[in-house]
Amino acid sequence: MPVDNVSFSYDAVVNRKELYRIVTASIAHFDLMHIGFNLMSMWQLGSLEETYGSNVFAFLNADLVVITMLICIGLYYYMMTYGGQPQIAFQYELFMLYISLYIYI
Repeated sequence: MPVDNVSFSYDAVVNRKELYRIVTASIAHFDLMHIGFNLMSMWQLGSLEETYGSNVFAFLNADLVVITMLICIGLYYYMMTYGGQPQIAFQYELFMLYISLYIYI
């Protein structure tokens, strides 16, 4: 499947109402190194799942995917209005999970 069919696009999400891209942009992977780094990060965050339980951890991940994409939409709107183009991806969700782990410890 081409990257353009699932990647985040402000035009596709906001103007064409392709809301599925909010989720697919965060979970689509197109090279093995990217998958490997994300799996390693999720394995390191396993203590959060043990702490909160599987259901809460899954809900936290889902929330962070949506929150990250909403922030991305806001950034794109701002940058399109004032110039430039931001890049945001699942790595920001992982970063937020690491912050959650740090706060908990």
